[in-house]
Amino acid sequence: RMRKLYLRAGLLLCSLLMVFGMGTAQAQDTLQFGTGTVTNGNTIYPAPYGNWYWGARHQFLIPACDLANLGLNVDSITALAWDVVTAQGTPLIDFTIILGNSPATDLTTWQTGLQQVYYDSAYVDTVGWNWHNFDTTFVNNPSQSLVVEVCFNNSGFTNNAVFNQSATSNISSYWFRQDAAGV
Repeated sequence: RMRKLYLRAGLLLCSLLMVFGMGTAQAQDTLQFGTGTVTNGNTIYPAPYGNWYWGARHQFLIPACDLANLGLNVDSITALAWDVVTAQGTPLIDFTIILGNSPATDLTTWQTGLQQVYYDSAYVDTVGWNWHNFDTTFVNNPSQSLVVEVCFNNSGFTNNAVFNQSATSNISSYWFRQDAAGV
């Protein structure tokens, strides 16, 4: 079966929807992770479409136990989306999504060894769920936490898009931003 997971992202975790593959079946399901009862401001992080600085790089951690509590035992991920409340509408240059698995239960250091699954040369966010269908399917290890990384680098700044988010009991987001090339 294919499963869609809505993830409400940090200590805040930004709202995220994922499409999961379960074995060789072809059906799709939609699941929502978190409540989405918190939003960031247009200068506050985490913000996967965050252009308050020229460039930003985020990682989000979804513990394996949280996915298991939803009944997910997925073997592949083929797409995801973030839930935008207020769009910024600024093209995000070289917008990239990278996924990986980790034994970590908190994001206290940058996770490495991840796989690029999506690229858009100039992604523009919109209000609602912003879908990213992967260029490459990610093979997931359900016994480990899932790490979702996004990055882009512009040559100027505007504001962040505002996202639905949820407070989490673990450190579930980690980010870097700066007004320079090469984020």
